[in-house]
Amino acid sequence: MADLLLFPPSSKLSSSMAEFLDHNFKTLDDLLKITTVQDNLNKECLDLDRHLMDLSYRFSEVVASFSSHSDTIKGFLGDLKLKLSNFRVSGPCDESAVNNNIGSILSKELPLLAKEVGRVEMVRVYGETTLKLEALVGDLEDSVVSIMNINPRKGNPMIMGSAPNQYEVETKQQKLVMAINSINLIEDMLTNLVKSQPQWSRLLKAVDSRVEQSLAILRPQAIADYRALLTCIGWPPPLSVKNLDQGEKNPLIVMHGSIKENYSQSVLSLCTLQHSHILRRARICSQLRHNKENRLLDLGAVQKPNPNELLWTIEELVSPIYSRMEPHIAKWADKPEFIFALVYKVTWDLVDGVDYVLQPLIDRARLSGYSAREEWVSGMVAGLSLILSKQIFSILANRYRDGDREVKSLWLHLVDLVLSFDKRMQELVSSDLSLPIAKIAHTDASLLSPRSAVIHIFCDQPEWFVIWTEIELEDAEEKLKTQLEKDTAWIVDKGSKFESESPQSQIPESFLLSTIEDYRAPPIADSTIKLVFSLIERCRSLPNVLFQIQFIKLTTSPILHWFLDLLIWQCQEIDLSASLGDDAVISTIMNCINAAGYCVSVLREWSEKLTFLEMRSTEEEIQNQIDKALPETPTYFFDEEIEKLGKFQTEWLSEIMANFLREFDNYSHDYVKNKKQWQETGGEAFDTVDGSSGFAVLSISTEFIAVLDNLQGRIRNLNIGLNAKDFSDLWRSIAGGLDRFIFKSLCLGGTKFLDRRTKQFAIDMKALFSVFKPFCVRPEAFFPFISDSLKLLAMSHEEAKHLGMILGALNSSVDKRKLELLRHGIHHISPRKALKILRNHIY
Repeated sequence: MADLLLFPPSSKLSSSMAEFLDHNFKTLDDLLKITTVQDNLNKECLDLDRHLMDLSYRFSEVVASFSSHSDTIKGFLGDLKLKLSNFRVSGPCDESAVNNNIGSILSKELPLLAKEVGRVEMVRVYGETTLKLEALVGDLEDSVVSIMNINPRKGNPMIMGSAPNQYEVETKQQKLVMAINSINLIEDMLTNLVKSQPQWSRLLKAVDSRVEQSLAILRPQAIADYRALLTCIGWPPPLSVKNLDQGEKNPLIVMHGSIKENYSQSVLSLCTLQHSHILRRARICSQLRHNKENRLLDLGAVQKPNPNELLWTIEELVSPIYSRMEPHIAKWADKPEFIFALVYKVTWDLVDGVDYVLQPLIDRARLSGYSAREEWVSGMVAGLSLILSKQIFSILANRYRDGDREVKSLWLHLVDLVLSFDKRMQELVSSDLSLPIAKIAHTDASLLSPRSAVIHIFCDQPEWFVIWTEIELEDAEEKLKTQLEKDTAWIVDKGSKFESESPQSQIPESFLLSTIEDYRAPPIADSTIKLVFSLIERCRSLPNVLFQIQFIKLTTSPILHWFLDLLIWQCQEIDLSASLGDDAVISTIMNCINAAGYCVSVLREWSEKLTFLEMRSTEEEIQNQIDKALPETPTYFFDEEIEKLGKFQTEWLSEIMANFLREFDNYSHDYVKNKKQWQETGGEAFDTVDGSSGFAVLSISTEFIAVLDNLQGRIRNLNIGLNAKDFSDLWRSIAGGLDRFIFKSLCLGGTKFLDRRTKQFAIDMKALFSVFKPFCVRPEAFFPFISDSLKLLAMSHEEAKHLGMILGALNSSVDKRKLELLRHGIHHISPRKALKILRNHIY
């Protein structure tokens, strides 16, 4: 018995043996468990022997398969050698036979030989690759088995206040690292095989299947060990943590010694394992997507890569925190602002530990594009989204479907809290110095990551999204109706700047209209635009651009159409034909036109911004996918609203012009119908410079003065009431209408002009031109027919006679007649009408 207890000198023991003995036999009492140690060693030896036998069996199968292929090739080469020998000893033959035999060999035998040699080479490569993969997969499975066989000591050392078994922890970490390295090597080989040998799909399937089985064991075990370490360091901390001065500290920051080292190694291993897992899923999905004919793996069994997946280390930090929050959240279902405040407070209090501890570990794991702070914020946001979905939004949605009208205010209040919370969380993420500068610079709510925005909950629940849009639309309509009830809704302060202006003074106008004052629109138009803008701002935080487009179409478009219907109703309530001369009536219509013009201007300006250009581009892509034969693509995002508002402007400007011309017709009836006045010979006699007698026409016709006074007043009111752009278009149209009216009524209406009365007509027309003098330098240019008529009436008798002969000649071509008119400065009147005017001029 004494001989059995003798040990060799410690100097002859290996370092691993010495460490093993030191670990298991620290005291004399430890000798009592020598039987347990012996049993464990025997079990490991049996497992290793069994695995070695399995490898030997598999290797024998591969060698046998390779040997069978080699025998086949050997037989083929023997036959070829025999044929060549027979050919060489076949004796003398003619040259044509030899050539035929050589041709047969070159055309048939050698290609077959080359093909068979290539196949043998492919078999060799396949065998070598299979052996390498078998060895790597075997190493992976050995590591997994070793990890599972390392059982923690009874009583679970990974609890607060108990020191962990350092040897077991280190051994597990080493085995985990070995397993991860095996996975990476396997993945590298499989990635190369997918590119170089995609036809080996069965081999790929077999390897993926075995690796998947190992990962199904490895990942839960690694996460379980990580959770045990978190429990050991005291995570999660109390929710009452405020700052370090109050005695409560962040466990991530205060841990030290072996606990910190173990935690760091666990984070590194888990991050590396997740990275390998992501690469593997991406490779499998890509393989299945590009090789549809060889789809040996079930797509449903392979989870697609999720770009919004959290780091497993962060996810395990967040989960116990929300477990501790649940009792508080359950009590605050009717006070959601408390829930948001608590989540933000915890996120902010613990973010330093994430920055100082986890970020360096993530960098060491070479996870490019990952920020510990962003992952932490995203994890807290994801947890809050889950709670809101289950405990608040689902209940409110059911109440809304049941017709509970009180839900609207609660829903809008909750959305306000969500938007405010998302903005604060995004600011917290943007303050991370590890993020790229370009990402820090953009803190716009529209750039929120789906993972760091609670508002993304509506993208996951389309039914709730529709409820949200309905509630927002109803709330917006109620706000607009409230604005309409105000006395100042349609009152426009046009100021007194026109009051002091002389009718003949020029009024400079700027056509670069931008503000509501420039468009002279009523306050209700500004309220509508501001309301639409607020709705757009509320949806810009939605991470999905398709949902942004849908939100705008479901909320802002109905509001704009509602406002257009309001403008139409305002104008249709007025009977213009019975309200001639009523300034209040015309002012109401002008206010509506200005409101429409202001809305069109703002909508065009918005549509030219990058955000709406991207939305328009997305709409085009969707429409092209649905129907590739579209007639034409709208120019603006708000193209339909802009078109309808613009049509409203045009129609009612035309209505004003028509009313204006009817009124002018009524006032000028006596002046136009009294054709005898142009044949009267009366007038004040005077002596001309050359001593001949003549008649002087000193003033405007009496009947025409009242017409011009009314016209000037109406034009002045339009100038004050309409915006500069629409007024400019309107007065030009009015001038054109008056030009055609007077031209047809007097110049072509059969009126005979006595030579002396043409001067009176010219003075009257110049007075008409002067009404439009404040708005342009040469108003006569906007009366082309009257101006040409005055030129014809002002011709001398000889000129008129000569021109009349040319215009009336039967053998004169149309081009010649027009050329003759151009020589006399007549550009707009046709030869036939010019001849008629000349014949009505009595000399």
